[in-house]
Amino acid sequence: MSQTKFTVILGEREYELKILPSRKASGWRKSLKTPLLRIVGLLAQLSKDGLSLSNLNDSDVGELAPLLATIIEDVHEALELLPDTVLAYSQVLRNDQEYIDENAIDEEFLAAFVEMVKYSYPFGMLMNQARRVGVLGKRSKQTSQS
Repeated sequence: MSQTKFTVILGEREYELKILPSRKASGWRKSLKTPLLRIVGLLAQLSKDGLSLSNLNDSDVGELAPLLATIIEDVHEALELLPDTVLAYSQVLRNDQEYIDENAIDEEFLAAFVEMVKYSYPFGMLMNQARRVGVLGKRSKQTSQS
């Protein structure tokens, strides 16, 4: 039997949420599309340039300043949208919005969002099924033999 509920913590209170049915999840996902795609696109550009946010050196920062400024702006905008995005997921949360707005911290909103995304985008399940039927191989390091 598949899971139908999950728990999030906001303002140190636990909320048990129902996993959204497919059509409702689709509507919630559509609200995420533009901000997420923009951030992913910017991070992909960094990767294409052979960089990651963890290995930038001084010369990279100067050269990539405009791109980094855009990433920071987009991440800031996404964080500002996070509380509303989390609240939009469930009427249970909207019913307690005043408390949540006054007490929940960014880390709780982010953790709740990650859980919501996990159940709205079941990528892990898709990958496991693909591996099971042999469409995808297991990740392994390739070594060359001399």
